[in-house]
Order: sequence, then C-alpha cells, then structure tokens
Amino acid sequence: MVMADSLYRSTDGGASWDNLRMREQLGGYMLAAYVKNILFVAVGPSGSIFSGCLRPFSGDNKGSEMVIAISTDNGVTWTKRGLDGGTAYSFRGNNVMTIGGWATGEGGGSCTWLSLDDGLTWKVIPQPLLLSRCLPQPPFAWCSNGNILGGDFPWAARGLFLSTDSCASTTQVSDIFPSALLALPHGGVLVGTDTTGIYFFSDNGDSIKTLNEDLTDLHLHAFAMDSSGNIYAGTNNGVWRRPLSSIVSVSQPPEFPTAFRLEQNYPNPFNPNTIIKFELPKASQVSLTVYDMLGREVSVLVNEKREAGVHEVKFEGSHLASGVYFYRLQAGDYVATKKLLLMK
Repeated sequence: MVMADSLYRSTDGGASWDNLRMREQLGGYMLAAYVKNILFVAVGPSGSIFSGCLRPFSGDNKGSEMVIAISTDNGVTWTKRGLDGGTAYSFRGNNVMTIGGWATGEGGGSCTWLSLDDGLTWKVIPQPLLLSRCLPQPPFAWCSNGNILGGDFPWAARGLFLSTDSCASTTQVSDIFPSALLALPHGGVLVGTDTTGIYFFSDNGDSIKTLNEDLTDLHLHAFAMDSSGNIYAGTNNGVWRRPLSSIVSVSQPPEFPTAFRLEQNYPNPFNPNTIIKFELPKASQVSLTVYDMLGREVSVLVNEKREAGVHEVKFEGSHLASGVYFYRLQAGDYVATKKLLLMK
C-alpha cells in the first residue's frame, strides 16, 4: 500500500500496516508515487522489489533527482542502485530493464538502464526508450525475443512502437495507445487500452486479435501474472482473471516458417552469451557471420546447409571488447543484417 511518500506492508491480511520507512533508509529519497499519480514500483521474478525514488534538489533548482531503490527482503531494508532510473520496469529472468528520467525547471531527459544480475549492477543503454523525454514514461514490454514494444506519451497518444535494436530506433506498428503492457514468457504481448480493452500482439509487433471475451469493463490500467499461470487485468471496476493457457493457444506458431527471417538476438545487450534465431521456409545453404564496426569478420557461426524450420545459434563474446557488432545471415537469395551490443 502507498501512503504519502513511502510504502506500507501488511503481514496479517490487511488488519495492520507497517511503514517501510524508505526515506530514512535512503538518505532523503522518497517514493515517487506523487509524480503525476504514477507509482514506480515493481516486483521481479526473484522477489526483489524495485522502486523509483526522488529527492528534491536544494537551493533554487526546483527539479529532483531519481534513484533506483531495491529491497531483497520483502521491503525491510532498502539500498540505492544507480541514478536517473526507476519509472518503469520489465523483467526477463535476472535481467531487468527500467526507464530513467530527471526533470528541472529548465527541462528534462531520459535514459534506459539494464541490469543482467537482478539489479546488483546497472549499465546505461545509450539511446532513450522510444520518444521519452520527461515524466511520466509510457508503458513498455520487453518481449521474449528481445524486442521492445512501448507506447508514446499519454498526451500525444500516437500509438504503439516497436524497437528491435535496444531502442536505437523505433517503428510505429499500431495506432492503439497502450495504458498497460505485459510480455508473456513464451512469446506474445498483452496490450491494454483505456477505452477499447485488451489486444494480443506478437513479439514482432503483429496484431493478432482482441481478448475482450467476458470483459465488461474495457478501461485497462494494469496487468499481472502469477506463478500458477493466471493473468490479471486491473480496470476501473475491478480485477479480471484469465488463464494464460487460453491466451497462448491463440498464437501457436506454424510447424514450419512461411518466409525467411532473422530475429534480433536475445538478450541484447548481452554479456557474454546471446542467442541468434533465424527461420527457413525451405532447406537452404546458410551463412551466419559476426562482424565488428569496421567490417572485420569476428566469428563464423554457421556455414552449412540447414533444413527448413526455426534455428537457434549461441554466440559467445567473452573474448571480445564491449561495443557494437553486426551479424549477417545469408540463406539462398535472402540476406539480412542486425546489430548486437556487448556490454561488459
């Protein structure tokens, strides 16, 4: 529960509540719940609690400074990790991505932070997520294939955007403006809206169908998923539940791909290993090669004939320096190149 500038916890079903006293532990940083009524708190798969916290600047500067605050003991103790972070979160195992932001009387800015160790250490992704330049940040989802789906500003409401290169660039894939997003563990994204209910999208930004059966309130504000495989949707008039199995059955992939396709590596950024997936609609002679920024060959991952189907190749970069690399797939007449980012 949120009250004033801190979180409260109940261990007796809500009969009593204890103030977690975040401000005292964090040296004056307070829960960012008061920023345009946005609560920047999330619980990761391991049980760690992540919260965006603010501390107003002193003197004449009317802005504020943000940190990522983390608790690994159910909110008893809190530590600060990194600056300019904590306004939205998405998780993949021990990988955590969050949007950071700061604001002053003269303007503001944003950045994207990535942790590969459940929030212990953080590295900044050079490009900001989507078009974000100030608070509050639009919702986003980190898809199972490493792509990112996210919305525009609430006051702009220009639609749903896809990034396949860790936010270096984005493409609008729909006019739907999301109020909430949830990436499903085995592929697919739930897109909630404030007026027309729930949509189901693929990890590549393809709209598949609506999911409004038995949903009488189409004003969506939040999604959650429990360990039993149930999806929860928060609306104006209550919380709705639906089994995950009824959703993922909608998007079962065909037995064989219908076109050549090179996927974005996942995870990306990575350290030191990442997976590259590609699809072949027919048996083909395949070449998959990694190059550095100067076009020099770094590694030949595949150079052989492969059967039709979906293929995954592991790329190991422990011997390479941090930086941007490219991987190129050639299968028959099909050629595609994508960028990957090694961050040590």
